[in-house]
Amino acid sequence: MACRGGGWFLLSRTAPIETRHKGLTSFIIYRKKEGEIISDVNYGKYKHTGRHALDSDILTIDRVEVDDKYRVEGVNDGFRAVVEGFNLGKTFIGGSILGEVKWLINQGLQWIRERKLFGQSLASYQGVSFELAKIYEELEAARLLVYSNSI
Repeated sequence: MACRGGGWFLLSRTAPIETRHKGLTSFIIYRKKEGEIISDVNYGKYKHTGRHALDSDILTIDRVEVDDKYRVEGVNDGFRAVVEGFNLGKTFIGGSILGEVKWLINQGLQWIRERKLFGQSLASYQGVSFELAKIYEELEAARLLVYSNSI
């Protein structure tokens, strides 16, 4: 099975479990070492229903040594990198959802323009137009939240 990005982010326990999140160290593991594919790393897709925009994968590592130069943060300080990744993930998910919602709103808008009631387009009625304006306002507020999270 192939790794799409060429490597993985690994969070490894490097201190006793009692240290909780302070005993984690993060590393980058590349799929190839000196041009050769690392055979002790197995990668596969986790099959589940839904969530097609976000993958869940399985990574199995057996006796793979990682050089210290591939450490992301300090020893036992890897949780910080994970939290930064969560923030990046929130931005990615928020942006994906914004695109989906905008598409849905545009589909609804097209239907409202085409649908006739008493010979007039539904969009010509104020009650319908005001509701649509509120929806666009909420979409814009959500877009600004996602953008502000990305900086």
